[in-house]
Amino acid sequence: AYRLLRSAPGISYGAYFAKFVGHLESAPRETLTTLLAFDEGRRGDLEGAAGGALMRHFSLTPDELLALAAELGATPAVLLASGPQLVTQSAGDLDAALMAAHVHPRREQLLEALGRYAGRWRWTRKDLVADVPGELARHGARREMAPWWRGLGHRERALLDFPVAGRGARARGGRLGGGAPGAALTGQPASQR
Repeated sequence: AYRLLRSAPGISYGAYFAKFVGHLESAPRETLTTLLAFDEGRRGDLEGAAGGALMRHFSLTPDELLALAAELGATPAVLLASGPQLVTQSAGDLDAALMAAHVHPRREQLLEALGRYAGRWRWTRKDLVADVPGELARHGARREMAPWWRGLGHRERALLDFPVAGRGARARGGRLGGGAPGAALTGQPASQR
């Protein structure tokens, strides 16, 4: 699980798109077309942020978003930033959202989205290192949970690699919980983290 956490990229367009969508006066189809027109090499990250913004702004279900994405040639990656909406649609119950994701045809994308939402909490740099071992004990390294851990790794990368004086993995020598090295200590170039 720590290997997945360390290797996931930490790129997020979510906050920008959430604000940007509010300024567009268009229907979901036109809004998604506009967001997908951004020139981005990491297409899955762009599609995920666009999908999350649409779900939030228009209160779409995962199935409605997938149908719209298919019409426009987008991939199921549109679900990757939908974690907050999935938990909201499950009455704020993460366990219920995880159960619903397990039976959905796009299980992997939904589990990753829930992991990107940071699992059980809105983690900060400080408590991420303390809480990951508890989540590992709770969910284990079961194969079916790999997408959830990949999503959590996406969140971890964004938190631990963001340089803030005196905080984060860089300030602690790039170490995760249990002394595991973060990407900065593994010699992985910043462009590949």
